[in-house]
Amino acid sequence: MAPDVGAFFMSIKKEILSRQRSAEDYLSTKRQTWDDMEDLFNGTLIDKGSDSTKTQVFDHKLSTLLLEREYRVMAQLPTGKVSYQQE
Repeated sequence: MAPDVGAFFMSIKKEILSRQRSAEDYLSTKRQTWDDMEDLFNGTLIDKGSDSTKTQVFDHKLSTLLLEREYRVMAQLPTGKVSYQQE
């Protein structure tokens, strides 16, 4: 008897959507902190007076450090394996 392929793919889809929802919920509390840190690295001032002026802070060391780290992370090939556990 052939396995029910449709049911298999539906269970995979449910699992993926569940994990995506969990990841989104987890990251929702961290996104604002990441945005604040990114502003710091890019030299964007976060105060009330900076919106009305052209004042900027630029430290090339911070920007270079951030960009080089991003390049190193993106240059790595993905590793690991995917396994499916039937219940």
